[in-house]
Amino acid sequence: MSRLVLYDARCGLCSGSVAWLARHDTRGALAFSPIDSAAGDPYRRAAFPTGDSNRPDTLVVVERGATGEVVRVRSGAVASALRALGLPWSLAGLALGALPTRMADSAYRMVARLRRRA
Repeated sequence: MSRLVLYDARCGLCSGSVAWLARHDTRGALAFSPIDSAAGDPYRRAAFPTGDSNRPDTLVVVERGATGEVVRVRSGAVASALRALGLPWSLAGLALGALPTRMADSAYRMVARLRRRA
């Protein structure tokens, strides 16, 4: 399964997170693209749930497999990206994915509010 990570390239926290993921992706399981690129077009609605196309409020991970695509956002996207990295990071992804979505997404939103836009 391959994963496409879509992120806000104008956000320092987002870009830093993508750089961290890229450094730890020794298996080449992740591809990266800004959410406002052509690759992000089909998934933009997931990133802009409030309709404000100037400020995506989430990381989006598109999991591509033999049976199609699954689009994950917020904490689910982070968990998916971590699981793709292999050990030990995949364990962190499994743990994050085991948390109730409402709790994990609340923590994600708190961190997202602190991000800086370039």
